[in-house]
Amino acid sequence: MQRTPGTSPTLTLVPGVDTDWEGRKLHIRRRRRGCVSKGFRVDSLATGQCLCGAVTFRISGEFESFFLCHCTRCRRDSGSAHSANLFSSTAKITWLSGEANIRTFRLSGSRHVKCFCTICGSALPFSQPDDGVLVVPAGSLDGALGRRPDAHICFSVRADWDDDLASLSRFDEFPA
Repeated sequence: MQRTPGTSPTLTLVPGVDTDWEGRKLHIRRRRRGCVSKGFRVDSLATGQCLCGAVTFRISGEFESFFLCHCTRCRRDSGSAHSANLFSSTAKITWLSGEANIRTFRLSGSRHVKCFCTICGSALPFSQPDDGVLVVPAGSLDGALGRRPDAHICFSVRADWDDDLASLSRFDEFPA
């Protein structure tokens, strides 16, 4: 995160797109030139689906960023400690099945968007309406990503119970 005196902190989600952190709102605007992509290709043709399998998709191209967002909106919409999303300004999505089962919710007065399956409610990829950045929930992709997240974002507003989670007991199955 970069900060110039007298301005809001700036976080680069994807090369060519600046994100200003003003209070608790994320504003994304496209930069014009001079960006060097340090993206990663999940696979030449990564696939994904919702929980019930009604909606399937294919992603082609590179993702520039992978973030865990702890903002209140992402926590509420995921029902968890954070959302885990991949961002790309160049990747393309092809819906393979179930496109009629996709709905998009846009939170009024914000840039917050959630795309989901109308049958099972699983989070699905979407493009930001203002800049076309493709946002892909990491858990919706099939197979291993082969990459760790780049950072936690909005970490200062994380849930009060989201601290030192690595120290908790771990089980390979639901504990008896």
